[in-house]
Amino acid sequence: MTDKLWSVVLLMEIRYRDACRSFLPANHQWWRRDTRGNVVQGWQEGGYQQLDFSCSDYREHVALRAQAAVASGVVDGIMLPDGAMKRDYEKGAVVYNPMGNQTVTITFDEPRSSRATGKCARIHTLAPCDGDMFLKEGF
Repeated sequence: MTDKLWSVVLLMEIRYRDACRSFLPANHQWWRRDTRGNVVQGWQEGGYQQLDFSCSDYREHVALRAQAAVASGVVDGIMLPDGAMKRDYEKGAVVYNPMGNQTVTITFDEPRSSRATGKCARIHTLAPCDGDMFLKEGF
């Protein structure tokens, strides 16, 4: 039975695009600001504010957080969501489409079965804020 189990890969998200208001002091330089100096709104439903990834000090901070996460040995890797992410495995692929994206179309060379819908096809779509496993035939 163990030969049929997937190997678990644990990823950690490093938030770099936006964060809750309590993440930083209100006047912190890492908040992204518009031309009038107002903090730019991020994820609206969560009341998040955008972070300024153009700031070199902030990019360094994100890189150090990612390095520390992987060095801890607790996670296998990190994700910086900004577009759909795909990870291929021996038995298929996992795709994540983060919040704020458009619906994406995923195309495979051979038919794959969606674990979420059961659909078997070469072409699948994935809505924002959703993920799915696409298994090769026979798995």
